[in-house]
Amino acid sequence: MIWHHIEKGHGRPLILLHGIGMNSEAWAPVMDRLAIRRRVIAFDIPG
Repeated sequence: MIWHHIEKGHGRPLILLHGIGMNSEAWAPVMDRLAIRRRVIAFDIPG
């Protein structure tokens, strides 16, 4: 299975999971700020 994801930054990974009826773009407003110190990964969860 291949999952779409968005990844930004470097360092210790921080995985972001969206809520029901959403996708990884829900995290777009905060990803840049979190990626200053962390490797941020937001997955699109199927279903």
